[in-house]
Amino acid sequence: MDIKRIELLLQKFYSGVSAIEEEKELKDFFTTNDVPRHLWAEQEMFTYYHVGGKGEIGDKELENKIIKTIKGAEQEEAKRFTNRRKILYMVSSAAAVVALLTVAYFAFIFDTAMQDTYDNPEIAYVQTKETLLFVSAKLNKGTKDLYVIGKLDEATKPLSNISKIEYSTKSIYTISLFGTGMKNLNNLSRIINPIEKNN
Repeated sequence: MDIKRIELLLQKFYSGVSAIEEEKELKDFFTTNDVPRHLWAEQEMFTYYHVGGKGEIGDKELENKIIKTIKGAEQEEAKRFTNRRKILYMVSSAAAVVALLTVAYFAFIFDTAMQDTYDNPEIAYVQTKETLLFVSAKLNKGTKDLYVIGKLDEATKPLSNISKIEYSTKSIYTISLFGTGMKNLNNLSRIINPIEKNN
């Protein structure tokens, strides 16, 4: 067979425009033994297609095997998840029981009734007042740095004028639409006036 014709048919085949008869001609050529060396790769491909992958698993069989494997993996994962969930439930239950028993033990063993630490209420009042002043001073010191953030808010106030500019540009756009409408009416009147003059 003519090698030039085979190369032309290969080009058509790879371009996707070959006819069935031409593809059959290619298969017949490549299943013979006298194939030039530079076409050996194509020979392997066409031989494979000609043989049709015999000895391999069919499409349906392969699909069923893949689906079965996927389902098996999903079931295995579901079993593992269920087992982990059971173990987690048992561990958390045991931890809750231990925590409850510990709290109950300390509640009954130690009597935690409230007792006055001061005999004199005036001394207790002065001590409480000093403690509260100390805490207040520490809180004020901690919030002092937040004053800078308040200044940041003042710096953004002039930016509120941007919304006024946006409103103005929308108004100008609306006015420009009015001007366009007027031009269209003017053009319409030019069309209508000659028609009226003719009548």
